[in-house]
Amino acid sequence: MSRKFREDKTSWRVPSVYAFSGDYSHFKPPRDGSPIESALVLLASSSPPPSSSSGGKNRHPMYPFAAQAQSILLSSSSEEKKFHHILVIDVSAMIDESEGLDLSTALSKENESRDLVKGFGRSILKLIQRLSLLNVILAAEGELSGLLLKLHDAATGAKTATFAKEIWLFHPLLPASFVNTILVPMGSKQISENNVSKGERSLLPQLHIVFQDEKSRDKRLDMLRHVFPSGTEEVISSSGSTGGDDTATNLIVAMFGNQSEEGDSGINSKTHVFDPDLCDSMGRSLFLSSITVEMNRHSKQYERLSEDVTDDLLGEVCNMENKETGKHYSIKDVDWEKCERHVGALVLRGNRCLLVRSLSGQWKGMRIPSVVPKSGESQVDSAIRAVVESTGVDATEVKGLPFIPSVPVYVPNGRSILMDLLPVYATAPPPDGPLEDQDMEDDETPYDWYTLENAEKRLDDRSIAALRSMSFLLVEAANVGLLPCKWGGVFGQEMSVSLASNSPSSSSVGSDSGRDSGSRDQQTLQLLSKKMPLTAEVEEWKPSQHSGGGDVVLEDVRKANETILARLLSNKKDGKIDKLP
Repeated sequence: MSRKFREDKTSWRVPSVYAFSGDYSHFKPPRDGSPIESALVLLASSSPPPSSSSGGKNRHPMYPFAAQAQSILLSSSSEEKKFHHILVIDVSAMIDESEGLDLSTALSKENESRDLVKGFGRSILKLIQRLSLLNVILAAEGELSGLLLKLHDAATGAKTATFAKEIWLFHPLLPASFVNTILVPMGSKQISENNVSKGERSLLPQLHIVFQDEKSRDKRLDMLRHVFPSGTEEVISSSGSTGGDDTATNLIVAMFGNQSEEGDSGINSKTHVFDPDLCDSMGRSLFLSSITVEMNRHSKQYERLSEDVTDDLLGEVCNMENKETGKHYSIKDVDWEKCERHVGALVLRGNRCLLVRSLSGQWKGMRIPSVVPKSGESQVDSAIRAVVESTGVDATEVKGLPFIPSVPVYVPNGRSILMDLLPVYATAPPPDGPLEDQDMEDDETPYDWYTLENAEKRLDDRSIAALRSMSFLLVEAANVGLLPCKWGGVFGQEMSVSLASNSPSSSSVGSDSGRDSGSRDQQTLQLLSKKMPLTAEVEEWKPSQHSGGGDVVLEDVRKANETILARLLSNKKDGKIDKLP
């Protein structure tokens, strides 16, 4: 067994390879070692920040490509397709930002050297050779266009000249250093190795170029045609492509996709919205595979392995940062057995919870207060300590809720921790005045109060999921009397009401009460009374004072509850309660 086989390869900086296929199953490389044919090979770099095509969320790196791949591979065009698979070589995994290296810097080093740079271009070349490609179409966009030409030239020198039949460059950015150092010698090499009089330069792949504007075409076309004499050229500006942020993939659709406004497959070639349930007229759908190349421990030969990762396209990727190394990693890389454990405190006061901020700039935004539990410390004590350390209040300001279980929070705020979220309740009432005054924020204080709706606007998705899970427990605890219902009700009650009003059992509420079920509003009112215990003892009600004609009117609790229910019903939209007043 070789030394490299035993070595941990997780720290190696190698490009990621993904394969889109429009078929009945995910793409699998031939097991007999024969080449991968009839494929579009796209050299690209996925961007870590969420894009407009991913809905503003941290999606899988291939999510921005999924809609365009779907439009191309499931197109019902009558013309014979040039390729049946799309292979994406993602070089973003090779960029180590902690070392001050970005894609532009890496490409600048490639442009200054005639040979491929070790650790970047040379690694990509090895991968391409081990993938064993034949009669494929190569494509790249922007800064990566020069690297693609350099890789093809190096592969040609490795006696694999026929592996590419076409090369597509979309909005190529070729600096003068690349032209002088690489492109000019490349043209001289092609002339010396091919006898022009015998027409042997026709063995070169066709080079198709899509320029950004006329100026860039006039500046680089002649030099490119000196190296690759055959092919086409067009001028398509970024404003002419759909999607804006995904220029390369949209231009690929323009070149290879279905040109009709909407084909038989039901794919709109203009909007390019990824639909995971979409199939073409033959029942084929889009699949995504992760391709790796590893050496077989027995035969010592490289094998191309494929894993179906189609389901990951819809999943949200939580990218986190290791504070020690500064490197970003995915939630899939978290070692749950070794990650840090926290106890968090969900401080409740009526229908609002407490979130904390860092006045010293330790973090941005709002968080759920949490601490690492001490040895021998109970969860309740840890939760109360989290409140004290995060807000500076006295420990007597909150009390535990012993019969309400905790809820796990996985990697909150992108931190590699597993939090047990425990509910605690404030012992002091809110300040005098309308409850809505609590919704005002003060950036100079360490905490503020939020309803579930407002908290969801301040927290990350993992924390939001935990709050929603906790809200159902709180409503049920209030139903059996384990949680006080005062100062606005119960935290998360609006979600429970919305779901309960749409449940099948809601139609039987009227018959159970012995009343006529003809009035939908009356049913909803009964449902709220049954599902949401909004009644409270008189001593628990904190009345609001309203000035009317000099008289001070104190509304009793029953009238206040009826007012809340009436306002809830007035906010209904299509049979659903929109929000609490």
